[in-house]
Amino acid sequence: MQDDVLASDADRERAIATLRRATVEGRLTTDELLNRTEAALTARTRQELAALTRDVAGTSAVAAPGPAVTRVQAVLGEAKRLGPWRAEGRLDVVAVMGDCTVDLREAEIVGDELLVHVTAIMASVKIYVPEGATVVVDAQMFLSSQKDERIGGDRHALGGPTIRIQGMGLMSDLQVRDRDRPLLERLSETLSGRRERETRR
Repeated sequence: MQDDVLASDADRERAIATLRRATVEGRLTTDELLNRTEAALTARTRQELAALTRDVAGTSAVAAPGPAVTRVQAVLGEAKRLGPWRAEGRLDVVAVMGDCTVDLREAEIVGDELLVHVTAIMASVKIYVPEGATVVVDAQMFLSSQKDERIGGDRHALGGPTIRIQGMGLMSDLQVRDRDRPLLERLSETLSGRRERETRR
C-alpha cells in the first residue's frame, strides 16, 4: 500500500507544519502539539503521519513530495553546523530536548534568500548570522523565549542575501546572534540574575 511507504524528512516537516497551524487556529492544545510533534519526528511511515494529521487537515499533509533540504537535528543530544559550508534554499533546524547551533558566519549563502525553518520542542537553538546581514525573524513561539541578540544589527547590505527565520518553538529558547557577547557582559548578567533570586528568598 502507498501509505506503508517509509516517511521522509520532508514528509515529517509537512505533518509538523499542519499540526502547528492547527494549534494557532485553536484546534489543538499545546500539550497535543507536543505529543503529536514527538510522534511525527519518530514516525516510520506515511500512514503513521496521516493518522496524526487526519482530524486537523482536509487533505493528507504528506501526500506531495517536497524539495530536498539541508537539515540539522538534535534529539536528546547536541548538533552543530559550523565553519565553512554551503547554505542554499532552505535549512531545517530540528531540536527536541536537545541543543542546536547553526553558524552562518563562514557559510557560503547561495541565492537571494535563505530560509531557516526551526522546530524546537523543549530545546535550545542558537543561530549565528553574518554581522550586518538582513535578517527577518518570524517564528511562532509558545511558552518560549525568542531573543535577537545581534550586536551589529541590520545594515541591509545592497545585493546581500536575506536570512529568514521561521518555524515554531514550544517551551524552547531561540537566540539569533552575530557574535558571542563579551565575557564581562555575560558574567554581569549571571550575577544580576543571582542577586534577583536571592532577593526573592
